[in-house]
Amino acid sequence: MILPNAIIVDVSHWQEPSSIDWKTAREQGNVVGAIVKLMQGGHVDPAAAQHLANAQAAGITLLGVYDFGTSIADDVAFVQAALDKLQGNLSTRLLVLDSEQNNSSQMTVPVMEKWVQGVAGQGRLPVLYMGRAGPDGTGEGLPSAILSKCDLWLPKYGPEPDNSKLPAGFRLPVNDTETGGVCRLWQFTGDGINAPDNWPAGIPPKNDLSYALFSTMDALTAWWTGGVSAPVAAPTPAPPEPTPPPPAIPASTEDDPDLAHLQAELAAMGARLTQLAEAIKKYYTEQ
Repeated sequence: MILPNAIIVDVSHWQEPSSIDWKTAREQGNVVGAIVKLMQGGHVDPAAAQHLANAQAAGITLLGVYDFGTSIADDVAFVQAALDKLQGNLSTRLLVLDSEQNNSSQMTVPVMEKWVQGVAGQGRLPVLYMGRAGPDGTGEGLPSAILSKCDLWLPKYGPEPDNSKLPAGFRLPVNDTETGGVCRLWQFTGDGINAPDNWPAGIPPKNDLSYALFSTMDALTAWWTGGVSAPVAAPTPAPPEPTPPPPAIPASTEDDPDLAHLQAELAAMGARLTQLAEAIKKYYTEQ
């Protein structure tokens, strides 16, 4: 299930904004979407604002931003930057976590989960860019119940993927409407590997290109602008230990033999004190 004649381009500061002719790409190159690198390690990509402005001005309506994942879950900073660069409009934009191997600050599945939970608080689940072996190339931590609620953008330069090429916990779609753990984007070329013969006009050679795994443009648009909306809740904390009830107060002495004995002793003591008081009174009266 691949949507023909619908190309999605992802860009960052490695692509000079002036090198991309988005208008030509849209009109002649079948480019329908742009995903722009917004952040890495809490720092905004210097070309993000210009790439987004250029694509939007050229009529590219399917816009998204991605965070290049590191060992730091910078979800709060990412959301703030996205709100800024997208003028507060996140509900119809694709939010992506790029989780791949890198040599400086490696993201792991637990960090991905924290990031996803933070971004999901904005009302929609992000999309995960991740290969078959997970963020660090080991597959450790997969499948993840939290990550599998998100849809997948698969980097695989070569023939169309099958389920064996997907990370654990994800699957290929069987229809246009299923979401959650579904591969919906396929990055099929980058750095010139597996480049198509009909390279899209307006896009520099060796750029990353992706296909959408949908049957119609309407279905792609509905997913992109609505996405997976189910919330990802943080793990439910263990319930607190119940407070033990206060000891019951006996309704009568029959319910507590010890209490009956104590009351009898007090009564006897009271009687002896009364006798003593009478004796003292009599003594002083007779003097």
